[in-house]
Amino acid sequence: QHQQPPSSTAPILVGGVPTAQRAWSLCIDSSSSSGGDKKNMIQFDTSSYEYFVTILSQSLRCEDALSYLDRMKRDFGIIDNAASLDVDPSIVESMIVCLVAIS
Repeated sequence: QHQQPPSSTAPILVGGVPTAQRAWSLCIDSSSSSGGDKKNMIQFDTSSYEYFVTILSQSLRCEDALSYLDRMKRDFGIIDNAASLDVDPSIVESMIVCLVAIS
């Protein structure tokens, strides 16, 4: 039996970029919080950045991808593209994956 689509005229988000972008917008930005309720903040892991930067790059939104890469570097303490020796190698690996995707 064929189901009819919902009769709502509200737009429906589908696909990788809109869905991921919506998910990111629902999360509190830990880097821009001004001392608010810290217990509800979500700290994104490297795979979250890696996935989002990659799909942004694949959809030719490279400027957006670069801004999320900058945010990733800031959140993980990478300053001026120079990782100190105490940075987790998985962070550096994710940054490299992101840079390859953008290129």
